[in-house]
Amino acid sequence: MDHVRKQPSRRKTTVWNLVFNYGTFSLTIVRNLVLVPIYLKYIDLELYGAWLATGAALVQMIVSEFGFLGVIVQRTGAAFGARDYRRLESVIGTSRVVVGLLALTVSGIGAAVTPILPRIMHLDGEAASTLMYCFLLIVVANGFDLLGNASGEMLKSLHRPFVPGLSRLAGELLGIVVTVVLLVQGYGLYGLAVGLLSRALLFSASTAVGLAYDCRHRLQLKIGWSRPMFKSLWKDSVHQFFAALAMRLQVYIDPFLVGAVLGGEAAAVYGLTYRALDTVRLAINQLGNAIAPSLAHLYGSGDKALFRNVFDKISSYYALVGTIAMGGILIFNRSFVGLWVGSDLYGGNLLTAAIAIFGVLAIMVNAPYLITTVRGEFRTIAQVLWVSLFVHVPLSYVLLHFGLWGAPVAASFGALLRIYLLGAITFTFFRFTNTDRYDLAKNIFRIFVPCAVIAGVGYVLVNTPERWLVFSLQAAAYIVISMTAFVIFNRKLVSRFIEDMKKTAAAR
Repeated sequence: MDHVRKQPSRRKTTVWNLVFNYGTFSLTIVRNLVLVPIYLKYIDLELYGAWLATGAALVQMIVSEFGFLGVIVQRTGAAFGARDYRRLESVIGTSRVVVGLLALTVSGIGAAVTPILPRIMHLDGEAASTLMYCFLLIVVANGFDLLGNASGEMLKSLHRPFVPGLSRLAGELLGIVVTVVLLVQGYGLYGLAVGLLSRALLFSASTAVGLAYDCRHRLQLKIGWSRPMFKSLWKDSVHQFFAALAMRLQVYIDPFLVGAVLGGEAAAVYGLTYRALDTVRLAINQLGNAIAPSLAHLYGSGDKALFRNVFDKISSYYALVGTIAMGGILIFNRSFVGLWVGSDLYGGNLLTAAIAIFGVLAIMVNAPYLITTVRGEFRTIAQVLWVSLFVHVPLSYVLLHFGLWGAPVAASFGALLRIYLLGAITFTFFRFTNTDRYDLAKNIFRIFVPCAVIAGVGYVLVNTPERWLVFSLQAAAYIVISMTAFVIFNRKLVSRFIEDMKKTAAAR
């Protein structure tokens, strides 16, 4: 049995998770960016704007994950890391029961809100019917996605990334093909909905089979249902649901408010101008998605010193990539939107600047959020996120009456509050001294300043390109210059990172 249940490499699992995550991300880029001009060709702009503001947004806010995936990752990874196989059997078996009930629940919630969507977006006639039916298809798709994601996250937490990774890649590819075919055939918005449904069906079936096979043949687990575990998982999933709902509201409430206050076309302009940030955050967040199962495993093993070392490193990572990425948005977003869908759908430089500032803050909060999540502090996370949301939403509604820029400005205040509260919780857990806090802040400041200066200079000097080739070359040059400035001003930090990598390689 020991040879079957030997503990795998957290590093290898994280690397493979990253490979599959970025492979899936590349296909997501195709679906969410490359295909948008085709969407606009075959779908009415007002209907597409309503879809961005309600159909896609409400599904993501309400029924996408229900918060349970974070609980699955934490519980499965911690039990596997502690080699508590009896608890692992109970977690996996009971999770499958809970996720089935949640899939039914979230589908019911989505169906219940469907009739009100056209009225909110001031649609009637055929457009109203199309929005409702497409929303219902997405509700069904998200139910299957929830089942597939639950099985996939359990496999990842068991350090088996191949089945969920390959299944997601195949599902994304199938969804893209189905969407394009249906759009060309004249099915309009239904092409997007059916494409996402086909993706979900393939993914959920593949991961369910993979999990059943792995538990039975590799780990030889006797999966069973446990009433105490059911109560515990349900309690944590409720807390994590409210945390996930608050997090999704932080992201998706602004397009909804823009549509409600300023109309569907304004929501389309806002969504298309904001899309660069969505894409960049999705790319950056792949690290957190990839490392979460291994971090939960590490937390379960009890190695707190290494756990803190990882926190220091991911804080520096998010500071670096967040500053460079948002600087890139500040410089290139106008050119990007113009080349992508046309300059008449660009929301303006003021909106872009506000989006970039919010982006830096939103990315920085990922480090304490990730640490708090893998520790299983779901109730604490929910409380923090809802407090920040109560600041964000009313302020956004008020500021939107002065312009589109009001939405990201309000979101920035919410992000600052999350950084403060989750940072304080994380510092307390690791027992940071004042010196520790100062050292971390100094490292982040030394990373931020040179990259921010490069971004400011680039904003002033870079001209708007008229071709994708020139755009790509300018963006590549900006990244190279920013990374060079980072290395020059942070030589000690880079040297320590290289030394850590050498020690890890030597230990292996």
